[in-house]
Amino acid sequence: MSIEHKYCYIFDDVYLITKHASLNYTQVAMPCNIYKDKLKILAAYVRWSDRGQTLGHSLEIQVREIIARSKIEGYQIVILFIDEATSAYHKPSQNRNEMINMKNFILSNENVQCALIPACLP
Repeated sequence: MSIEHKYCYIFDDVYLITKHASLNYTQVAMPCNIYKDKLKILAAYVRWSDRGQTLGHSLEIQVREIIARSKIEGYQIVILFIDEATSAYHKPSQNRNEMINMKNFILSNENVQCALIPACLP
């Protein structure tokens, strides 16, 4: 399985790989092959409901918590899956596009040792 994640950032010595451009981080070159090189990878899922929540920094808070946890646990790389404007009421988690993509990525990459979904996910 190939993922569409083309942006790579480094934050607190942890590489963050996502398919979304970030205004808050400086993009860096991918240091390795996430499928072939032996790495300790964490897959993480984030969801936010609307632009108002984005402006309230909910996405940023969730990403920072994921990075902090991955660093504590010794993960080198975080592959971040983000569902934008997905209503938790109208679409259960097992049917969300990026949740499905994360599951498929985990099943296709033996380097993924952990999946993390922040506690604030409804």
